[in-house]
Parts: sequence; structure tokens; C-alpha cells
Amino acid sequence: MRKRILGALFSYSVIGLITLGLIEGILQLVQLQSIRSIEIAQKLYQLSSREEYLGRYCHSYIWKSNFIQAYGQHREDFLSSSGLHVPHKTRGWTTKPNVTVEVGEKQYTTNNRGHRSQKDYQEDERKYSVLIVGDSYTFGSDADDSYAWTNLLQQKDERLQVINLAVGGYGIDQMYVTLKEEIDSYNPDLVMVAYISDDVFRLKYDFRDYKKPTLQVKGENLEIENTPIGGIEETYQEIKAELQKEDIAILKLDDLLFNLKISCRYPPYSLFSKVMGQMQLLAQKRSSQFLTVYLASGAEVEEKSHESRGEEVFQRWAEENEIETLNTRPYFLQGSGYQGGHYQQAEATIVSDTVYDKIMDLESWKKFVETNR
Repeated sequence: MRKRILGALFSYSVIGLITLGLIEGILQLVQLQSIRSIEIAQKLYQLSSREEYLGRYCHSYIWKSNFIQAYGQHREDFLSSSGLHVPHKTRGWTTKPNVTVEVGEKQYTTNNRGHRSQKDYQEDERKYSVLIVGDSYTFGSDADDSYAWTNLLQQKDERLQVINLAVGGYGIDQMYVTLKEEIDSYNPDLVMVAYISDDVFRLKYDFRDYKKPTLQVKGENLEIENTPIGGIEETYQEIKAELQKEDIAILKLDDLLFNLKISCRYPPYSLFSKVMGQMQLLAQKRSSQFLTVYLASGAEVEEKSHESRGEEVFQRWAEENEIETLNTRPYFLQGSGYQGGHYQQAEATIVSDTVYDKIMDLESWKKFVETNR
């Protein structure tokens, strides 16, 4: 009986090893034959936790491939086709100043400084200035000028001067670089960082819609890397050469098993915390109040049970630091009928109302009102 059991176990073990070997061989064959296929790459990155493989397919490889394909065929990409954006040597891309672009039935207007605003910027010490960095939700992608939430906020109170430095596609890192470079130009009363969950993940990318900066913590310092960033044609040639030189990442069986327990999409909290801390410090050094605003997006606006990495790190950051914060998600969950995409009129109104109410409770606002009586 014992020999029979041992024999059966041995047979099953051999069969199991052969099966695993065949699976590994098939995966290797698929990978070797189709490694340049975006669809295959998207499936493969879920199967391997190997560092170089994660670095390629969980970070920027897909974005780079899309850029090369789109620009190589039509010499057009998201930067140039809309007429709104230009390359930027440290931020990757930014909005053009003094443009009005119509996309469908929606109008996008930028002022003399490149802000999404229908009014030119002019310094006015009599107003309470609110400097906002953010992404497409704050820039107002897919929304007419009338319904960008920052424009609605501006309309609520003539005592406010809203400075919208948000740019579509930005991550937390690009918000930091923008704030670092621009804060001295405005001397704001309030610095506001407004972001969605996906902006946290963008900390891992060195390329998204276009080449972008990356941030690294070195000792006590936060260093900006992957810059300077060139023009569109220069970047196209650079990325094209990079992808052609890449070696094929080899899948490993132990990595396949290990990958069941991890997610390649989660950036380290330590980096997020450092970046937010540096933005807070930039504000404090200029006697500006600092406010972080979490913008609900996707399933968060309707599904109470939905959990996201972005909200998780927002709440942790708020608990660990004595700062002013605003989470818009509870306000969305009180309503109904909101969509998961970029904000339209209803969603923009929710955000502008809640942000305005929050500003009214800030010490810097109360001080401003008292001083300007």
C-alpha cells in the first residue's frame, strides 16, 4: 500500500512538472513571437512579477508603444492634435497660453499664462489667491469652459482669484514640479493639490501620453530625473530607439506564482508621502496655507463599497499630518446619476460647492476677510 501511494505521488509529481514545463514553454513561445504586440503585453504583464518585466509593462511600455504607433503613422499625438499643448522640458507637456479651441460642441480657453480661464491673469493683492495644481479633472477635460469646476469656483465669489495650473494627464510628480517652478510667480494665499486616485499610480511612469519627469528620494532630498525633455520629433526618435534596443524579459515560473499575491500597479507610499510633504513645505515657506483635495472618480462616485489605492493613501496622509484636507467622495455618494468619466456640469458643481465651503472655513480666508474689511 505504501509503495502504491508513493508511486502515485511520484507519478502525479512528474505529470505536474511536465504540465508546468509545457505552460512555461508556451508562455515563452508566445512572448518571443508577440512581444511587440500591445494586447499580448497587457496580458503578459499580469503573469510575471520579474523586476525588469514589471518595470516595462507595469510602468510606461504601453504608453510608449501607443505614442510611437500614433505619431509614427500620422505625425500627430495628443500634444499637437488638440492645439492645446506643447512639450515642456521639465514637466513633459503643458498648456499653450492665449488659445481657444473647440472640440465638438465644447470650448477650451486658456489665458495669457496658459491657465484654463476665460480671464487673463493679473496680480491683485486685494483678492484671495488660490493656486491649484491638478490633472484633467481639474483642467476640465471633456467640459466646456462654462463647466470647468475651477471656473465655477471663480464665479462664486469675486474676492477669489483662482489660478488653475492643472494639465490633463498629470500625475502627483508633475504637480510637484509645476508648483516648485511656479509658486514664486503668484505668492498665493492658498495652495491646493487636487488629484484623483490614478494620479498616485502615475508616480511610477517615465512616459504617459508623452515623456515626463520622474522623482526619486535620495537621502532627505527629492530629485527630479528623466529631464530635460525635448520636442515631439526628438522624443519620437528617442523612444523609438529605446524600444528597438530593449531585451525581451524572460518569464520565470516562480514569478508567475509569486505574482498571484502582488499588484504591479501600487507605487510605494513613502514616495507619495515625500512628494506631498515637499509641496506642503513649498507652501509653508511662502506663508501660504496648504490644502489637499481628493477628487472622486470612476466607480467611487456611485459605489459606496468601492475601495481605491488613491483614497487609501489620501486618508493615511491626512491622518499622519496636521493639514487641511477635503475628500469629495462623500458628497458624490449623497447624490445620484453621476457618470464615471470627466466631470460634467453636475459633478463640477458638486466639487466647486464643496471646495468653496472648505475655503470659507480656512484660517487664511478668515484672516484675509478680517484684513480687507
